[in-house]
Formats: sequence, C-alpha cells, structure tokens
Amino acid sequence: SSLSAWIKYGDKIKLVYENQIFGYARKRMRMAKHPDVEEALFLWFKNARAQDVPVSGPILQIKTEKLATGLGHTDFKCSNGWLDRFKERHSITFHAVCGEASSVKSSGQLQVWRGTTLPRVLQQYSSENVYNADESGIFYRLLPTSLVLKGETCNGGKRSKDRISVLPCANMTGSDKLPMLVIGKSNKPRCFKGMKSLPTEYTANQKTWMISDIFSNQVKKHKKFKRQKCKVAIIIHNCPAYPIVQSLEAIEMIFLLPNTTSRTQPMDQGFIQSLKVYYQTHLIQKLIMCVEKKEELSIRVLDALHMLQYAWSKVIPTTITSCFRHAVFTASASTQNKEEEEDEDDLHLAELLHWAAATGVDFGGATFEEFVAVSDSVVITESLTSNDTTEQVTTKLQDEESEGEDDNDTKLPSHTTAMEMYTVLCHYLQAQNSTHGIFTHLSAMDDFTSSQQCSVKKQKLVTDFIILYY
Repeated sequence: SSLSAWIKYGDKIKLVYENQIFGYARKRMRMAKHPDVEEALFLWFKNARAQDVPVSGPILQIKTEKLATGLGHTDFKCSNGWLDRFKERHSITFHAVCGEASSVKSSGQLQVWRGTTLPRVLQQYSSENVYNADESGIFYRLLPTSLVLKGETCNGGKRSKDRISVLPCANMTGSDKLPMLVIGKSNKPRCFKGMKSLPTEYTANQKTWMISDIFSNQVKKHKKFKRQKCKVAIIIHNCPAYPIVQSLEAIEMIFLLPNTTSRTQPMDQGFIQSLKVYYQTHLIQKLIMCVEKKEELSIRVLDALHMLQYAWSKVIPTTITSCFRHAVFTASASTQNKEEEEDEDDLHLAELLHWAAATGVDFGGATFEEFVAVSDSVVITESLTSNDTTEQVTTKLQDEESEGEDDNDTKLPSHTTAMEMYTVLCHYLQAQNSTHGIFTHLSAMDDFTSSQQCSVKKQKLVTDFIILYY
C-alpha cells in the first residue's frame, strides 16, 4: 500500500523529491540506465529554456546522442521511448511557441510577480532579512590605455585571461554586506603562495564563470543565519547558474522572472556600477603613482582581491537602499527616510581625473563612465555548449598552480618588518589631519601583529610534533 511504501522508502522518496530527480507527479522511481546522459541533457535543456530557445523532440534526440558520445557512450541511441520516459521523469511537455509570446508573457507575469510574490516576501521578512545577489565580470587589469569597445564579446585571448567574476550580496537596508565571492581562472595563483587568508571569498573555474556548483556551495557557506536563528530571503535571477539549493534551513531563495532583471534586479540599478567605479578609481590611483615613479604597474589576482574588498567597503548603505527602491522593493518608512552622509573619498573622482590627465594617463577618447562600463557585457554565467555540459558532469577543476600567471613571487615580510612598517605608518598618520577612527584601526593592527609575534616566539612542546591517531 502507499502507507507501507512510505514507511519503507520514506527517506529515499524525500531525497529524490528534494533533488528534483523526478517530476512531482512521478509514481515510480525507476532510474535511467545512463544517469550521466540524462543529467547532462536536463542541464542543457534548462539552459536552452532559460534563453527562450525553442526545443522540440527531434532536437532533444539529436542533442542526447551527441552528449552521450561526449560522455563515452558511443552505442547509445535515443529512442522515442527513452525520450518519453525522460520527459515524464522531469515533467516536460511541448507547446507551440509564438514569436512575441515571450515578451508579452514576461510583461504580464512581471505584474503578477510584483503583486503577489514580492509583497509576500516583504511582509514575511523584515528589510534587514531580504538580500539580493548578482554576478558581474571585471577586467581586473584593464588600464585606460587598453580599452575595448563597449558591447564587445569576450570569448578568449588575453582579455579573457585577465578577467574575474564577482558575486556581491547585501540586504535591503545596506546594514549587512555578505563576504564577496570572486571567481578566477586558477585555483592556486602563484601570488597566493604562503597566504593563509584572503580579503574575499575565492574560487575558480577555467572560464571564470558563475556555475551552479559554485553558487550552491557559496549559499551553503552562509551558516550565520542559522546560528543567529533568523530566516532570510535571497533574491536572485532565474538562470541555470542559480539552481534551487536544497536543505537550506535559514535561507529561502526567491527567483526573479526571466528576461526582467533589468527592471527587477536591485544590483542592476547602480549597485554593481558603484562597485566598479570604486575599483577602477583605486586602479587608476595605482597607475598614476607608478607613472610618477616611472615604474611598471603590475596587478596580480591578489591585488585585485584587495581592491575589490576596498570597493566593497566603500559602497554605502544609502546606495544599496536606493537600488532596492528603484527595483520597486518597498522598504519601511523608517528605512526610506533614513539619511546617511556619504563618506568622503580620499580623492574625489574629478580631482583624480584631473590628476590622471596631468600625468599623461589617456582614456583613448572615452569617458570614465565608458571605461568603467566596458565589462558590463562580459559573459559570466553558463551558456552551455555540449563540451561545457559534459565537462560539468564528468570533470572537476584540478587544484594546480597556474603557469605563466602572476609569476612575480613577492617575499612575505617578517613580523619584525611588519612592526617597523606599522611604526612608520603611525608617524605618517600623526603628521596628517587624521580622525580618531583611523587610530582605532591602528590599535587593532598593533594588537594583531603583536599577538602573531608572540605566538611565533612561544616555545613548542614535544607533543606538538606528535600526530595522534584515534
């Protein structure tokens, strides 16, 4: 009976349901003979539908056999019966697609989403517990003298190698900015040698793309909400790079409608643009100083992480709340009326550009805004080809050091050198019109470096060199 089957196979049924292995109406749990082929096909199918690509039965059969060959199943034949069972397992049905149906459907569904889903989220969660995350690409070594055309697709070559992807995430009030995730090309750049901590979260894949595995792992890292015993909602856009992550106890994932993110994605309303402005401003400052000292500017991945963390810290809460309001996320009156004075930059943008022009930095006829926006059209989410699909199913990125990238190894300073540099920094700041907040941070730096020096000098015991096996 159904009751006895549930008692006997309850855990297995819940696991299958949570992982969406079968459609919700499925009554039997018969698995496919080649599960890797089915997984690859379903991944490709979701990617195609996310891009509104019409997919028919014959197209699926041709694609299935091509994927099977790539996975090593050269004798696999996609029969009509196999295709029917695949569609049944994943609740797939085929309908005719009209030329303008997508845009009309999106427009109508957008009003429904804003009238039902969004009010429900804002009513269920406070502003402090509603987050938004979005990815973006950055040419982290792009200098004013090496501009590319805006809208130019970056598919390979040197520019592709010199790009990274970032995933910022913050709540509606701007009071909590989660650690930024940076996606590079190599898991272990040589500049990471000897580093035990990084300024941002970091991972890598060969195309610096945001893919489903990376996103799932990143979301599962946010365990502080469970420790704080609070439930939060994370708003993300609907694409294959953002799958439904199961078994999240303190996080609810809310998906935006496809093809509407330009209007509904808070991060796209100026937040990411502000992040890039701060990053490129910091990069130009470094370039100008190198020009004045007649040195060559070298930007490593580690340098980019530090500059991104700097830019991340400079984006203020009022900018974040404004972006949420522009995306029609209605905040409480107390939050909307809250005014916050912007922190003064060390160097205003106008002064920076004047300084750049005086030192001979050339934007090639482009404006600073065009310089910042040059990476906006970079492809950074998975638009999967057959090879990409099979690689994602069958392979994992190897943890190898990248050859030829960040070759200049930097010698790590000793504790004594760090203390001497701290003393020099104190003398410099005391000669400036510095605020008390700066010296508070200096005190924290002093405590940290002193504690590290004491831990190194602490005499080790014999037992410290013995590995116990239990």
